[in-house]
Amino acid sequence: MSESVFSNRGLYSQNCFPNAIDFIVRSIIKKMINTAIPVMVQEVFAGDSNAAGYVKALPLVMAHDPQNNSIQMAPIPRLPFFRMYAGRCAIVCDPQPGDIGLAVFAQCDSSLVKTDTNAPQPAGSFRNYDMSDGFYLGGFYKGSGDTSIVFDQSGNITINAPEATTVNCKTSTINASDLATINSPTTHCTGNLNVDGLITGTGGMTISGGSGASVQGNVSVTGGDVSADGISLKSHTHTEQGDGNETSTAH
Repeated sequence: MSESVFSNRGLYSQNCFPNAIDFIVRSIIKKMINTAIPVMVQEVFAGDSNAAGYVKALPLVMAHDPQNNSIQMAPIPRLPFFRMYAGRCAIVCDPQPGDIGLAVFAQCDSSLVKTDTNAPQPAGSFRNYDMSDGFYLGGFYKGSGDTSIVFDQSGNITINAPEATTVNCKTSTINASDLATINSPTTHCTGNLNVDGLITGTGGMTISGGSGASVQGNVSVTGGDVSADGISLKSHTHTEQGDGNETSTAH
């Protein structure tokens, strides 16, 4: 009885011809097609007329040579960065050096699509999925900074600005159904202040300059006195015209 010899070569074995072709095809695709890669911002370049600009970014995933040695990637010199636009509205929070984000690459050459482009443009060349046609989206991995807008699931919005907060508008309205509180050692109002409701002060009041204070209606003082240039309303006296004696103080 003759002995049978069996081979363990299959569709996915290294010595299989279809597998070799598969390896070659995959290698070619990997060299030609770029999809997305994490990057670190090295430089930021502002756009024209306050538009979004672009960044120079370093890929954070290194390539390999045939001996499986890691190869440092070259920086991508021009990646337009994302800024949220909607008509005349924009949220401006531009990237900074050291930020980590994602570079995504267009299917075709997008070099002819510029900031002021409003109509479809032809592809600039026959290249596809090239790093030259990338865009930057950020940022990832880092924790929140000291300047932030925080939305939580309790329905609260917190604005953290360690230096200053400026609101530029024609009119401003704050609708607080329960309470509005300002925590500040000094509140400065440069214009007129109109209050429709009751004014209650517990720390006293000082008025200087202008035309002084004018009150229309009654003024009621309880447990205190009113003084003008050091003369008390409650304890001042007058000289009688008849005998020249001082009158008694007012009660």
